[in-house]
Amino acid sequence: MKVAALAIVILGWGLWGFLSKLAQGQIGWRTAALVYSAAQTVLLLAFWRAEPARVPLGYATAAAAGLAIGVGTLFFFRLLTTEKAGPLLATTASYPVVAALLAWGLLAEPLSPREWLGILLVVGGVIALQWR
Repeated sequence: MKVAALAIVILGWGLWGFLSKLAQGQIGWRTAALVYSAAQTVLLLAFWRAEPARVPLGYATAAAAGLAIGVGTLFFFRLLTTEKAGPLLATTASYPVVAALLAWGLLAEPLSPREWLGILLVVGGVIALQWR
């Protein structure tokens, strides 16, 4: 991984969580989620270029991915109205575990012992954050 690109991702996503918390407190969670999605769409359109379709099913899976992130985003913004940003962001940041387990189970992508350990540590961290 390129360190600079990874740093931009981490910084951008960290700002996203912090600014999302500020925004929902000022304009409400529904409006904040809509403005966030609109801004992201404008940015994506600025970088979009047509690519040849290799598999028609790709459009359906891309649309399903969009719906999945949209539902998650709505629930995330709603949770920001009642939860502290730090624990909520740390907990929701465990989503790669879901992706890794789905890829392992459905796409036969192998997971190394180190990756399994990482998954267990993340799950343990989420449990620790939610312990009341």
